Amino acid sequence: MGKAKAITATARKLAILVYRTLKDGLLYQDPGAAAYDAQHRLRVIRRLRQRAANLGFALIGGLLVTMMVPVYNINQVSLRQAIVPLRLQGRMNATMRFIVWGTMPLGGLVGGGLGQVLGLRPAIALAAAGGLLAFLWVLRSPVRTLTREPAPEAAG
Repeated sequence: MGKAKAITATARKLAILVYRTLKDGLLYQDPGAAAYDAQHRLRVIRRLRQRAANLGFALIGGLLVTMMVPVYNINQVSLRQAIVPLRLQGRMNATMRFIVWGTMPLGGLVGGGLGQVLGLRPAIALAAAGGLLAFLWVLRSPVRTLTREPAPEAAG
Protein backbone atom coordinates (compact mmCIF):
# COMPACT_ATOMS: atom_id res chain seq x y z
CA MET A 1 0.00 0.00 0.00
CA GLY A 2 1.36 3.38 -0.94
CA LYS A 3 1.91 6.31 1.34
CA ALA A 4 -1.02 8.30 -0.09
CA LYS A 5 -3.44 5.38 0.35
CA ALA A 6 -2.30 4.85 3.94
CA ILE A 7 -2.88 8.53 4.77
CA THR A 8 -6.32 8.45 3.11
CA ALA A 9 -7.32 5.27 4.97
CA THR A 10 -6.17 6.72 8.32
CA ALA A 11 -8.00 10.00 7.68
CA ARG A 12 -11.18 8.10 6.77
CA LYS A 13 -10.98 5.98 9.92
CA LEU A 14 -10.51 9.09 12.07
CA ALA A 15 -13.37 10.92 10.32
CA ILE A 16 -15.74 8.01 10.97
CA LEU A 17 -14.73 7.87 14.63
CA VAL A 18 -15.25 11.64 15.10
CA TYR A 19 -18.61 11.51 13.24
CA ARG A 20 -19.94 8.64 15.38
CA THR A 21 -18.75 10.31 18.56
CA LEU A 22 -20.44 13.60 17.71
CA LYS A 23 -23.64 12.11 16.25
CA ASP A 24 -24.35 9.31 18.72
CA GLY A 25 -22.26 10.38 21.66
CA LEU A 26 -20.37 7.12 21.47
CA LEU A 27 -16.99 6.84 23.00
CA TYR A 28 -14.15 5.32 21.03
CA GLN A 29 -13.29 1.81 22.15
CA ASP A 30 -9.92 0.60 20.99
CA PRO A 31 -10.21 -3.02 19.86
CA GLY A 32 -6.65 -3.53 20.99
CA ALA A 33 -3.55 -4.91 19.39
CA ALA A 34 -4.80 -8.50 19.75
CA ALA A 35 -7.75 -7.82 17.41
CA TYR A 36 -5.50 -6.28 14.77
CA ASP A 37 -3.04 -9.17 15.13
CA ALA A 38 -5.88 -11.68 14.66
CA GLN A 39 -7.08 -9.88 11.50
CA HIS A 40 -3.53 -9.81 10.14
CA ARG A 41 -3.05 -13.52 10.92
CA LEU A 42 -6.28 -14.41 9.08
CA ARG A 43 -5.20 -12.40 6.02
CA VAL A 44 -1.79 -14.09 5.99
CA ILE A 45 -3.36 -17.56 6.28
CA ARG A 46 -5.83 -16.78 3.47
CA ARG A 47 -2.98 -15.62 1.19
CA LEU A 48 -0.88 -18.70 1.99
CA ARG A 49 -3.79 -21.02 1.22
CA GLN A 50 -4.32 -19.31 -2.14
CA ARG A 51 -0.62 -19.51 -2.98
CA ALA A 52 -0.56 -23.22 -2.06
CA ALA A 53 -3.55 -23.88 -4.33
CA ASN A 54 -1.89 -21.96 -7.18
CA LEU A 55 1.33 -23.90 -6.66
CA GLY A 56 -0.58 -27.18 -6.88
CA PHE A 57 -2.10 -26.19 -10.22
CA ALA A 58 1.29 -25.08 -11.50
CA LEU A 59 2.90 -28.38 -10.46
CA ILE A 60 0.18 -30.46 -12.13
CA GLY A 61 0.37 -28.37 -15.31
CA GLY A 62 4.16 -28.59 -15.37
CA LEU A 63 4.03 -32.34 -14.88
CA LEU A 64 1.58 -32.80 -17.75
CA VAL A 65 3.66 -30.65 -20.09
CA THR A 66 6.83 -32.49 -19.08
CA MET A 67 5.20 -35.82 -19.88
CA MET A 68 3.52 -34.79 -23.14
CA VAL A 69 6.29 -32.82 -24.89
CA PRO A 70 8.40 -35.93 -25.59
CA VAL A 71 5.34 -37.77 -26.93
CA TYR A 72 4.58 -34.89 -29.29
CA ASN A 73 8.20 -34.50 -30.41
CA ILE A 74 8.67 -38.20 -31.12
CA ASN A 75 5.49 -38.36 -33.18
CA GLN A 76 6.02 -35.20 -35.19
CA VAL A 77 9.68 -35.90 -35.97
CA SER A 78 8.91 -39.51 -36.93
CA LEU A 79 6.13 -38.39 -39.27
CA ARG A 80 8.30 -35.71 -40.89
CA GLN A 81 11.12 -38.21 -41.43
CA ALA A 82 8.69 -40.71 -42.93
CA ILE A 83 7.17 -38.36 -45.50
CA VAL A 84 10.25 -36.38 -46.55
CA PRO A 85 12.86 -37.96 -48.83
CA LEU A 86 16.21 -38.63 -47.14
CA ARG A 87 18.05 -36.13 -49.35
CA LEU A 88 15.74 -33.28 -48.18
CA GLN A 89 15.59 -34.07 -44.48
CA GLY A 90 18.36 -31.64 -43.55
CA ARG A 91 16.55 -28.79 -45.29
CA MET A 92 13.23 -29.84 -43.78
CA ASN A 93 14.73 -29.93 -40.29
CA ALA A 94 16.36 -26.50 -40.75
CA THR A 95 13.07 -25.07 -42.03
CA MET A 96 11.13 -26.49 -39.08
CA ARG A 97 13.67 -25.10 -36.62
CA PHE A 98 13.40 -21.69 -38.25
CA ILE A 99 9.60 -21.77 -38.15
CA VAL A 100 9.46 -22.89 -34.52
CA TRP A 101 12.44 -21.13 -32.93
CA GLY A 102 12.61 -18.18 -35.30
CA THR A 103 9.10 -17.02 -34.47
CA MET A 104 9.69 -16.98 -30.70
CA PRO A 105 11.26 -13.49 -30.67
CA LEU A 106 8.31 -12.21 -32.69
CA GLY A 107 5.95 -13.81 -30.19
CA GLY A 108 7.85 -12.10 -27.39
CA LEU A 109 7.45 -8.73 -29.07
CA VAL A 110 3.74 -9.29 -29.75
CA GLY A 111 3.21 -10.52 -26.19
CA GLY A 112 4.99 -7.50 -24.76
CA GLY A 113 2.91 -5.19 -26.92
CA LEU A 114 -0.32 -6.89 -25.88
CA GLY A 115 0.77 -6.68 -22.26
CA GLN A 116 1.27 -2.93 -22.62
CA VAL A 117 -2.01 -2.36 -24.45
CA LEU A 118 -4.36 -4.82 -22.73
CA GLY A 119 -2.62 -5.33 -19.41
CA LEU A 120 -0.73 -8.35 -18.11
CA ARG A 121 -3.59 -10.66 -17.15
CA PRO A 122 -5.64 -10.18 -20.35
CA ALA A 123 -2.51 -10.70 -22.47
CA ILE A 124 -1.72 -13.94 -20.63
CA ALA A 125 -5.35 -15.08 -20.94
CA LEU A 126 -5.25 -14.35 -24.69
CA ALA A 127 -2.01 -16.33 -25.06
CA ALA A 128 -3.49 -19.24 -23.08
CA ALA A 129 -6.61 -19.24 -25.26
CA GLY A 130 -4.44 -19.26 -28.38
CA GLY A 131 -2.43 -22.16 -26.98
CA LEU A 132 -5.62 -24.10 -26.23
CA LEU A 133 -6.76 -23.63 -29.83
CA ALA A 134 -3.50 -24.83 -31.37
CA PHE A 135 -4.84 -28.38 -31.77
CA LEU A 136 -7.30 -27.18 -34.43
CA TRP A 137 -4.57 -27.31 -37.12
CA VAL A 138 -4.10 -31.03 -36.52
CA LEU A 139 -7.82 -31.67 -36.05
CA ARG A 140 -8.55 -30.26 -39.52
CA SER A 141 -5.60 -32.00 -41.23
CA PRO A 142 -5.30 -35.52 -42.63
CA VAL A 143 -2.65 -36.32 -40.00
CA ARG A 144 -5.19 -37.40 -37.40
CA THR A 145 -6.61 -40.08 -39.70
CA LEU A 146 -3.25 -41.77 -40.24
CA THR A 147 -3.26 -45.34 -38.97
CA ARG A 148 0.22 -46.28 -40.17
CA GLU A 149 3.35 -44.58 -41.35
CA PRO A 150 3.17 -43.38 -44.99
CA ALA A 151 5.44 -45.12 -47.49
CA PRO A 152 8.63 -43.15 -48.19
CA GLU A 153 8.82 -41.32 -51.47
CA ALA A 154 11.03 -42.77 -54.18
CA ALA A 155 14.43 -41.10 -54.54
CA GLY A 156 14.34 -38.75 -57.47
